[in-house]
Amino acid sequence: MSIFFTRFLIVTGIAILAGSSLYGTPADGTASRVAVDPDDLVANTVFDRTIRIVYSSAGAAVTGDVNGIVSVSGNNVTVHNDSGEVIRYELSGSASDGFFKVYSTKKQAIVLDGVQITHRNGAAINNQSKKRCFVIVKGNNTLSDGGPYADIPSDEDEKAAFFSEGQLIFSGEGTLTVHAEGKSGIVSDDYICFMASPVVQVTSTAGHGIRGKDAVIISDGTLDVNVSADMKKGIVSDATVAVHGGKTTVHVTGSTAYDPDDEEYTGTAGVKAGDLFKIT
Repeated sequence: MSIFFTRFLIVTGIAILAGSSLYGTPADGTASRVAVDPDDLVANTVFDRTIRIVYSSAGAAVTGDVNGIVSVSGNNVTVHNDSGEVIRYELSGSASDGFFKVYSTKKQAIVLDGVQITHRNGAAINNQSKKRCFVIVKGNNTLSDGGPYADIPSDEDEKAAFFSEGQLIFSGEGTLTVHAEGKSGIVSDDYICFMASPVVQVTSTAGHGIRGKDAVIISDGTLDVNVSADMKKGIVSDATVAVHGGKTTVHVTGSTAYDPDDEEYTGTAGVKAGDLFKIT
């Protein structure tokens, strides 16, 4: 089945599902997340420092880390930012098995500047900070996970090839391709915004394509999502999915299957919103 909303959204394969509040305001106020928050504009943030990480077969090289907050083991890069600074991390180069992981008490920007990262047993990028994370896409970039995920601390989540505890705000003029074989493609345990014309292509054979727990907001850019796993969704939120502009294509091919967690059979969907699905 194909559903076409002029210029904005194409969904092929499976229907769109939404909760009972499709045209109303959810009781918990999540409808307020459909408006653009000024704090989601990267131009409104002043960064204290830029740290550059270049991945290579010889291991990742780091420059600009004057406070010693970045640790490196081969191409495994971990940041513990307790410096009090708001930092831009610029990633480039290539790693056939590595990752970028952030712990921070402050918001940050991750600039993807021609980087290719594959993590064979987990997320390629893992933001454990609950603060806002700007993702600025420059050039051509690829992130890939592997499965099964391993060595995840008991007090942490790691749900996707690109995972974040905090908000993910995408912008830029480049292309980001995400290949998910272990879990989902892009997941935030807060909300996700696509802004300012990036091209984001997500293919998931194991989980959802894109999941923002509180909201998925599409304001601009080109978004292409392909999901083949049973029971999984192209774009999903427990609360709000809002499409304001850009071009979004979702293609799902999975089947209905038994969900042992919910103890019932569950189908796939192009878009699933728990409370509000809004297209303007």
